[in-house]
Amino acid sequence: CCLEVWKGPARSQVAVGIPQEAQKRRGRRLLMRALQFEYFLGSLGCLLPWVVCMFANRSRVAGLFGFQAVEIFASANSDYDLILLMLGSLMYLTTLTHVRLVCAVPIAISCTLAYVVSSAALHVELQSCAAHDGWVWPAIMFVVVVVANLWGHRNVEKHRRLTFLSLHASYIVLLEAHESSRADGSSEPASPCDVKGGLLATAGSEHETRYARFVRATHLLDKLCQNLEAHKPLRAAMGSL
Repeated sequence: CCLEVWKGPARSQVAVGIPQEAQKRRGRRLLMRALQFEYFLGSLGCLLPWVVCMFANRSRVAGLFGFQAVEIFASANSDYDLILLMLGSLMYLTTLTHVRLVCAVPIAISCTLAYVVSSAALHVELQSCAAHDGWVWPAIMFVVVVVANLWGHRNVEKHRRLTFLSLHASYIVLLEAHESSRADGSSEPASPCDVKGGLLATAGSEHETRYARFVRATHLLDKLCQNLEAHKPLRAAMGSL
């Protein structure tokens, strides 16, 4: 989708005067940088839960040497603190960043496996959850919250993709209207989105009647309704008009 956006302005060479091949190279370069950083963030997110579970939790550090945490340390936090840390980090990535679902799912799986495997392998016993088989109940709660978080992230990403596709389709419609106005012999503006010298200015010239401007606007809205599947209120308004 990002590459298509860069190809669109380059096809008519009206974006900012950049040649077509230079715009394509710039678009690919920016896209690859974003993907590389996202992959690096996903790899780091898959590795950190194992480090935290094995070497930053007193119960599991004591289990590495065959002891219980109360036998070595004066105090030890419960696993709920560890779960809260991992859930907070995962929710930050999925709600306050634009990390895709395909990169958030491995991080969530890594957090879940790190907690379950470290608890089962090191025989972690939680006194506060003794009635629920030790770490089993916190693990179930952890999995449920992670699944709910990923489901919400999927819906947010779907909305972001629809918004982007709607914006791209709107620009394509304006670009086609701009090219058609040039083919009709009207003055050539710098860009189809330029308010001062673009499509909006040519549509309201002195030699155009109000009815002609209304027909032009209606035709533009009709093309928008045909291209944007998400704009149901706009299609309903056009149908009533």
